[in-house]
Amino acid sequence: MNGLLNVFEQRVRGVRLVELVGIVLCLAMMFGLGWIKMREDADVKRLEALKRDIVAEAEQVQTLRAAVAQLEQPKRIEALASVYLGMKPVDSRHEANLDSLVEISRGQGAGVRGVERPASPVPPMPEAPSAVPPVAPTTDAATTEPLVIEHTVEGTR
Repeated sequence: MNGLLNVFEQRVRGVRLVELVGIVLCLAMMFGLGWIKMREDADVKRLEALKRDIVAEAEQVQTLRAAVAQLEQPKRIEALASVYLGMKPVDSRHEANLDSLVEISRGQGAGVRGVERPASPVPPMPEAPSAVPPVAPTTDAATTEPLVIEHTVEGTR
């Protein structure tokens, strides 16, 4: 017990050792708390900036959804199709009934009321020329031997 009391009574340059340790610990806690608060402020600022970015992105998404809704209007698409592509609504003569579906799938007959099939189908695409010319097979004995490459200190032969 005397040993423990001696620690409290030891003095370093006129200041008790316990008081010196207490002051060092208080200073360390003050600096640590200041550093933590500084990091917290930076995190709060970064979080606020992220929230502003999220709000801006949400507004942009809402604007884009409104633009898509406007562009996808059926009347607008129908008008564009008729002006630029010359399309028009399907005539009732082009409707198929259940009995004619088998004939249509087999490629027989008209199948559709009042509409004749085209006389000739679309011609097939011609074959594209090969980029690599064909190599004629050779029967020379010299070409059938495997190619051996030797690596030496002087170079490759």
